Amino acid sequence: MTTDRELLTSGGLTVTMSDTKIRVPRHLSEDQVALLRSLLLCQMAVHADQAAELRATADGLTGQMDSDSLLERELAETSATRFMVALLEARVALRRLDEGSYGICEVCTTPIPYERLEAIPHALRCVSCPAAPAGKPG
Repeated sequence: MTTDRELLTSGGLTVTMSDTKIRVPRHLSEDQVALLRSLLLCQMAVHADQAAELRATADGLTGQMDSDSLLERELAETSATRFMVALLEARVALRRLDEGSYGICEVCTTPIPYERLEAIPHALRCVSCPAAPAGKPG
């Protein structure tokens, strides 16, 4: 039987981790995977908090019709959306980590170097492969 334990609660976001053994990608050590998981969880907490703060700012400006308030509300809404996208990218990376496909380029299927994953823990592609088209995570 698998039990889940709560790892993080932030900005209305709760992250749990199963007690089952996680497959470690062959090109990464267990310590590297643990560090990358921690980085992803920290990113999720930060992004959730920032998105919530920006949504509150946008909500507070609702109904105010002066140009500064309209601009500030639009900026807050756009920024909150970007943080939500970043949160989703981190969630996808954690799911890939749990499934054993993390750290493998989705285009050429070669291992993504640890240094790249450390810099961009949610990376889906190696440096050699082209970026995703606009609107798709990558």
